[in-house]
Amino acid sequence: MWQCSYAKEPFDLRLFVLQSIRRWKWLLLGMVAGTLLIGGGYYLSKVTFCGRLPYEVISKFYIEYAVDPEEKEPFSYFTAYAWDDWMKSDLVVPAMLEKLSVEMSAEEFITYYAASMPADLRMTYFTVTHPDQALAMEISDILTEGMIAFGPEQKEVASVELIDTVGPQVQYRDIRVFRALVLGGVIGFFVSLFTMAFVGILDEKIYVPETFMYRYDIPVLGYVDEEGEVSPEVEANLALLFGNMHEIGEINALDAEGLSASAETLRAMDGNLLLVPAGDVTGKSLEFLLNQCRLQGIKITAALLVDADSALIRQYRFGRT
Repeated sequence: MWQCSYAKEPFDLRLFVLQSIRRWKWLLLGMVAGTLLIGGGYYLSKVTFCGRLPYEVISKFYIEYAVDPEEKEPFSYFTAYAWDDWMKSDLVVPAMLEKLSVEMSAEEFITYYAASMPADLRMTYFTVTHPDQALAMEISDILTEGMIAFGPEQKEVASVELIDTVGPQVQYRDIRVFRALVLGGVIGFFVSLFTMAFVGILDEKIYVPETFMYRYDIPVLGYVDEEGEVSPEVEANLALLFGNMHEIGEINALDAEGLSASAETLRAMDGNLLLVPAGDVTGKSLEFLLNQCRLQGIKITAALLVDADSALIRQYRFGRT
């Protein structure tokens, strides 16, 4: 009698790969969707709705440090973080805002500039970035005045001198649309692949005879393809399993609900052949049919896969068409 082995049935990777190749349009559709969603979204965010391109002004200052009266050596421990914090503190910002030609809050004002020291602690760079060219230059000029006035007020600083000002220059964004499109396509491909794998795990239909034999422990004669061609092993298996039987019944797996009407006739048969349409019968429908056969006392001798994809089965078995 039949028994179900779902729990022991592994994921059939070979069958999945073959079916995925045949369903290449879904993979292509996933790649296109990923390209449009991720690449298109990137383009919209970085190009279409990114706002105005900012202007940048870089001012370079030379710092002459005072001499520490105790150590008799110049102070030299100021960092970019110290200058940035000081020039954004309440000690300096209110005075700079008074010189600004437009109304602006202190919180907004300090977001437009930042300090850096690429190599030398004596060379401080202040970078001003603003979408308005004139305002970027104005903030840079005010910042320069504040830097020159504020620096010498510190005991550690002897003098601050403006060395150079570069800008205003338009700052073109580093936009990598092509990479975003490629990334979207790759992500779309793998999402489609994983989705197909998940669907494959849930798919209980029978596509190759080996799946039916493994899952339900019932012999399979072979298959009949969509053109009516019978697989070579069917004749030998038929003679082996049904050779001594005189009356053989047929049970269509798609007609599970009509089994009861012909139960008496099927019980009287020497053996019965279960016809399983490839890719049409769900697992629960087959289980219902097999359980009904057990309850009705109908013996199933073997099964035959019909309307099968012969090319798929040959590739599955031998790796060739």
